[in-house]
Amino acid sequence: MSLGRTKMIADRCRQSALVGDRSGRTIGQQRLNSLWVHISALDQLDPRLRLYEGCASRTIGHPEEATVVKSHVQKPQITYLFYPDFDREPHPALHTSMAIALRDLHVRYRDYDQENPPLLHQKDQLITEDYPGYARFAKLSQQERKWGLLKDSKAIYDLRGWQQCLADCGAELRDHRLVWRPDATEYQKQAVTIHSQSEH
Repeated sequence: MSLGRTKMIADRCRQSALVGDRSGRTIGQQRLNSLWVHISALDQLDPRLRLYEGCASRTIGHPEEATVVKSHVQKPQITYLFYPDFDREPHPALHTSMAIALRDLHVRYRDYDQENPPLLHQKDQLITEDYPGYARFAKLSQQERKWGLLKDSKAIYDLRGWQQCLADCGAELRDHRLVWRPDATEYQKQAVTIHSQSEH
């Protein structure tokens, strides 16, 4: 496989169906220019995507603490992302990343501001259904979509943006569950009800 064949990689990322999954459920979070997959689900990917990631991990190695693998589709690059609280936090914060350019094997590390880090939303999309906590994660994502909290991905990209989104909606998180804030207004509750009805 030529590492420069980005169209083939992009196609495989879009078709990242779980091996042997009769429902046809796809594995990984599809983004505009990348596919994000939890490290535990790598062996469920299309063989060519596993080879793509393997070019990086076997040549350079990946950090032991890596949680998520980001496969870029417009350039031959793999990025390993570390979310230390992936299992515990409903929307885990990104701590560090390690990007490997596969053309020249250049490696770039990055640490993220922990006062306002990027957050990971809909983490159930990155894992398989047998991952511990999957049902709880998926239920939260469904609830957040019904409440209209995930509509603007740019606005909720980081911690402050997400906190503002929750406040604007009159919501707060308790573990992996959305609840109303004590000061939530009737207008906010009605807006969520209307949005939930429009989702059906």
